[in-house]
Amino acid sequence: MGLKYGDVFEGWEIAVAKKLVDQFKRKWRCFSKDDFEDLLQECLSHWYFRRDKFTDSKGASKSTYMSNVLKNKLMDMVAERMAEKRKTDQMSVSLDAPISEDDETAIIDKIADKLTEDLTSVIHVIGLKNDLAKALDKFTPQQKELCRLLEDGVSIKEAGQKLNIHRSTVYEEIKRIAQALEGDGLKNYL
Repeated sequence: MGLKYGDVFEGWEIAVAKKLVDQFKRKWRCFSKDDFEDLLQECLSHWYFRRDKFTDSKGASKSTYMSNVLKNKLMDMVAERMAEKRKTDQMSVSLDAPISEDDETAIIDKIADKLTEDLTSVIHVIGLKNDLAKALDKFTPQQKELCRLLEDGVSIKEAGQKLNIHRSTVYEEIKRIAQALEGDGLKNYL
């Protein structure tokens, strides 16, 4: 049930406040969880204590003055909420702290595990590259070029055309390359 403001505020004051609250709720995600009526009430309360300060000597209408007062209030609220968000985003956490209530593993242990996995992967890749380099040294220039072409995604037909050999010869070369790699223990690379 909506609150009744008719005894305290004029219709235009309520309309101005509703319009601004609606605009700010749509524009600023920090207001997404706030109830519209709560924001409206906060704005109207703020206006109630500020409206007596209006003077028409500055040339602005009372509704323009109200709009500026409420925009400033809402922007102050945005700034407060963004500051709170930054505080939680930038909280420091001990590396010895558990990751969650369910998982008692310390953050530092997870980092160490991940680094170990990454290092193991790097070592494996380096070893594989060295083994491949040794195996490629045994290949003929044509076989090396065929490997490069196939690695670049060239089709068998195109590889044959680029190497000036028949497609059946390309298949024979691929068989020889596969046998050589299997012989060097690099079957998984195929």
